[in-house]
Amino acid sequence: MVDNLYSLVEVVLGSSLLLWGMALVIHVKSAQAVVDFIVNDETSFTLTYIMAAVFLSWGLAIIWIHNEWVFDFPVIVTLIGWLWTIKCFLWLVIPGPLRKGLKILYPILKNHWFLRGYGAFIAVLGALIIFSYVNGGSLL
Repeated sequence: MVDNLYSLVEVVLGSSLLLWGMALVIHVKSAQAVVDFIVNDETSFTLTYIMAAVFLSWGLAIIWIHNEWVFDFPVIVTLIGWLWTIKCFLWLVIPGPLRKGLKILYPILKNHWFLRGYGAFIAVLGALIIFSYVNGGSLL
């Protein structure tokens, strides 16, 4: 059982990343469809705006609750919170240039092996965060 908000952030983030990564590996065609939509459909600005606003809230929650700068594994959770917050803020204020960048990277992002590798990386990261929580904040 999770006994404080700090631990809750670790458990929810680790579980979310683990399940999200597994979904990317298993249903790569769904991920490819999302990439297609965001890069090629002119109406996708609404979706990216809503997603950025939702994930900005999650990133800010991580920063406020789990802002720990130590030379140990919990700093990964803090870094994820900061990266999500910065990325989402940029998607809210300069979506056009970011979308142009995605168009340049489109051939890589569309590749099913890239998406599966990314999904595997995300799943392993989530599993490591969960393992770190169970182990008291350390991987050893």
